[in-house]
Amino acid sequence: MTRHKLIILLVLITIFLPILSCNFTKVMFQSVSPTEAPVTIPTESIETLTTEVSSVISNAKPGESIVLEVTEEQLTSAAITELQSSGENRIQNLQIRLRDGKMIITGDVNQGGLSLPLSVSLIFTIDAKGQPHSQVAEGSVGPFSLPESYLTEITSQLDKALINELNPDSENLIVESITIADGRMTLLAHKQ
Repeated sequence: MTRHKLIILLVLITIFLPILSCNFTKVMFQSVSPTEAPVTIPTESIETLTTEVSSVISNAKPGESIVLEVTEEQLTSAAITELQSSGENRIQNLQIRLRDGKMIITGDVNQGGLSLPLSVSLIFTIDAKGQPHSQVAEGSVGPFSLPESYLTEITSQLDKALINELNPDSENLIVESITIADGRMTLLAHKQ
């Protein structure tokens, strides 16, 4: 009787194992189709962003309110430019979306012949000194969650980029609020 059960079990395994492995491969390597059209990136977006931020900050008087508005196009363009200048070619189809209080970064990660969808969702906070900071709400590559060490690295790099973009006057700039909605990130700040 035990031998008979073992034979049935082996037959079932040989039938279902290929089926499961085929379905697992499809689930693991399928690309997530975006629900929205890709962000179009005009070539002047990065120059416009840099010029606007520098101009607004340098022309503001101490105590005067400053409103900085950044679009998805400008952020996507800046991120792609940064990837290209650093020689990073493993991330393709990068898109940054600004929706419902979150920055959502998507793309495809290519490594060793595999291409997996990347998704990172960030929220922003402001510390007691009025400096903006990012926090990864969730992140994944394919069906796998990103390890905490990667999430920490993403947060660290994004915080550096935020501070660099607000320079040279970022030490004198106090951010009061950050609003993310409908494809725009709006920072309300003032100079000390």
